[in-house]
Amino acid sequence: MIFLRRCKLLTLLILLVSPHLVFAESEDQESKPVDLFISGSLSPEGMVNLGKPIQVISKKELERSFEPTIGETLSSVPGVSSSYFGPSASRPIIRGQSNSRVRVLQNGLDTGDVSATSDDHSVISDPLTTERIDILRGPSTLLYGSQAIGGVVNSVDDSIAEAPIGREFTGSVLGQLGDSASDERTGAAVLKGQSGAINWHLSGFARETDNIEIPGFAESEKLREQESEEGEEHEEEQVRDTLPSSDSLTRSFKLGSSYVSSRGFWGVAVRRYDSEYGVPGHMHTEEHGDEHDDEHEEEGDHEDEHEHEDELEGSHGARIDMEQTRVETRGEYKLKGDFFKSIKFGGTYADYEHKELEGDHVGTIFERDVFEARTFLSHSHDDVYEGGFGMQLQYQDQNISGEEAFLPSSTDIAPALFVLEDYALSDDMSVEVGGRYEYSHIDPIDISSKHFDLFSFSSGLLWHSPEKWYGAAFNLSYSERSPNSAELFADGVHVATQTYELGDEDIQKERSVGAELVLSKDKGSLRGSVSTFWQRYFDYINLAPTGDELEGASVYFYENTGAEFWGFEVESELDLFATGEQQFVLYTSADFVSGRNTTADTYLPRVTPLRGKLGLRHNYRSVSSYVETQLVNKQDKTAPFELPTDSYALINAGLNAEVFQRGYEKIELFVKGTNLGDEEARVHTSFLKDLAPLRGRAFFAGFRAHF
Repeated sequence: MIFLRRCKLLTLLILLVSPHLVFAESEDQESKPVDLFISGSLSPEGMVNLGKPIQVISKKELERSFEPTIGETLSSVPGVSSSYFGPSASRPIIRGQSNSRVRVLQNGLDTGDVSATSDDHSVISDPLTTERIDILRGPSTLLYGSQAIGGVVNSVDDSIAEAPIGREFTGSVLGQLGDSASDERTGAAVLKGQSGAINWHLSGFARETDNIEIPGFAESEKLREQESEEGEEHEEEQVRDTLPSSDSLTRSFKLGSSYVSSRGFWGVAVRRYDSEYGVPGHMHTEEHGDEHDDEHEEEGDHEDEHEHEDELEGSHGARIDMEQTRVETRGEYKLKGDFFKSIKFGGTYADYEHKELEGDHVGTIFERDVFEARTFLSHSHDDVYEGGFGMQLQYQDQNISGEEAFLPSSTDIAPALFVLEDYALSDDMSVEVGGRYEYSHIDPIDISSKHFDLFSFSSGLLWHSPEKWYGAAFNLSYSERSPNSAELFADGVHVATQTYELGDEDIQKERSVGAELVLSKDKGSLRGSVSTFWQRYFDYINLAPTGDELEGASVYFYENTGAEFWGFEVESELDLFATGEQQFVLYTSADFVSGRNTTADTYLPRVTPLRGKLGLRHNYRSVSSYVETQLVNKQDKTAPFELPTDSYALINAGLNAEVFQRGYEKIELFVKGTNLGDEEARVHTSFLKDLAPLRGRAFFAGFRAHF
């Protein structure tokens, strides 16, 4: 324990001097190549042209699909779904993997939140002030730790400029209003400039929403039928049309500065984030009602009746009050040697706290201090052999207290070493190999500590055509992941998911092998890619239901089991008509994932069903528009004690017009509509799928000003 606490100070020192995998700055955010190191590729062409499994979501794409959470913003990207826990808490799910198998990063570093602990905990990352989002899958995720075994989602902003901004003062402002479906009020601003070799950045946003409108009942028809069969009659308490406890108020600001020279850059940024939002899902108050009925019979006064009514209203009032201060530093120093090229560094410290509230009562308090530091030393030789190696240190001190705390407080430390090498076999073919060793130590209070040695390896064969029109990659990987504190030590009611969770101190680390094939066409009137993947787990850590109840909640326990995932992603764009001023583009995508428990020969829970998207995008001079349909198939391949979900189709449309432009200055007006058919849509990957559907028909209007 003393050793771990000393590491806290050591990590803080390393944070200020250790290198990090960073992004190369570009003047054109829309066309910049993928950075060499965050993507895991060392070729100057970047991973996209080589057919590697990475997707770069540009700022314009983010503006078109923007939602309050990063999970919902990315939920229509092929291969990515969300853990939807109401409109304010949603984490990305990649190829059926979520929580501690998917790392969500900010500028390549830990966001510092506790979203991986539970789906009702929001990710502290907002698309409003984000320049782009990189989604990384496959073998190259081993660069980011055992908790990235399923993928990496990295949000990139320009709070630490890596190249000269070139102007004394510039920036942008955004305002957006939503109709009664959410009654959203949003404002955001980014201001930045350059004075000599110093760049500065100031940004912030504020967003407020009311309870969202939903089409019909909050509870699904299947759940209502099941409850009716079990003799539960409570029609008078059914929630419909509006989802209680789905409102939110979020504010954030960020201040950053960097020094840039011909030999590199170094900078620091500080962010403050505050959010209070509702957690939907508690739809009935039968136990409270019975208690109060007894009180009414005994006391028979009207005061208790009023208290009962207040409690019925408060039953929908579960909330989270969250705050965080996060410090980030990054830099690069270019070396003059013939072999070693540069050293890249960075680190972050985050002080996080949230309170889980039920009315005025505090049920649980989460407090978390997080440090992460990285370094990467790159090299190259004769334009044939290039690579690099690095170090990473992760540390967290997590304190959980309160009557409803189901996890012990703990301190975790995970130092790691990794290497990535790329060798050109010919002008159009290269081989990539990588490896990682990580030591994970988890030390809970009053419980014996656990430690794990983790090894991961990857290899890939990459090819592209001489004209760079076509690309292909075949990748193999072996990965290991240590169990987290919940999987080891959970013991109690998890109020958010309405489950009683039981950990297993003897649970083993996860081990998996995977393979994938990626084919892409990046040029021409028809562009697109096809990816297929397969992953086999030998000791998959599964949260399995028992069918029993304890303290009014369904009992689930963590177990090691065999598991297998396979699936595909397809996306394409076709230029139907293109001139100098006008363009019609037809775009389509589809994805599928299958997840099975190979030990019990059953399906795994909360697996994304078959999905597809068909859309048409039109650009004419300063006006752009789109209309699209997202199709989601029913999911009837369910795990034990899991209800199926129905299929649905969401129709979305939007219009954007530049009403003023002069040099850098530009003003845009936009309108968009989502779920125009007012369809009842339930996300099968969500714990709340039978309690909270997606928002109904909604319209938004706003402006963007650039100066």
